[in-house]
Amino acid sequence: RGTGQPKADEPSFSIQLPPPNVTGTLHMGHAFNQTIMDGLTRHARMLGANQKQLLRTVYLPSATSWVFSSLHTSVGLAFVGAVVGEYLGAAKGIGYRIAQAEGVFDTTGVFAGMLVLAVVVLAVAHLVNRLERWLLRWKPARRAETEVRL
Repeated sequence: RGTGQPKADEPSFSIQLPPPNVTGTLHMGHAFNQTIMDGLTRHARMLGANQKQLLRTVYLPSATSWVFSSLHTSVGLAFVGAVVGEYLGAAKGIGYRIAQAEGVFDTTGVFAGMLVLAVVVLAVAHLVNRLERWLLRWKPARRAETEVRL
């Protein structure tokens, strides 16, 4: 029943049972993520970690990877949204310059504005990547799933 003392001559093990998701069914993503987090939390508590140590060693590292995966998606969209807002109703900015160039049929100006936008978005995405690598330096590098080892 899990209440006995371990025997020194036998290997020890644990069984992780994943909780159901909101719909009451199990799916592998939820099962793996929640079970691993639950196991890490229980293991850290068993080793004597307090709430502050749990926050620093278990919760924040897990949340950081989720935050950065969302940030990768949203950083480009945020800049494009700002430029579209400037295009529709501002008196300065890249979007305004693109709208002015479009108004006088200046194709070069339109493409220059789009190029500036692309360079700025790529530079910010690069900074986000570097920040992610620095904050998640504890995380092992992922190999490509299609990579074949011989």
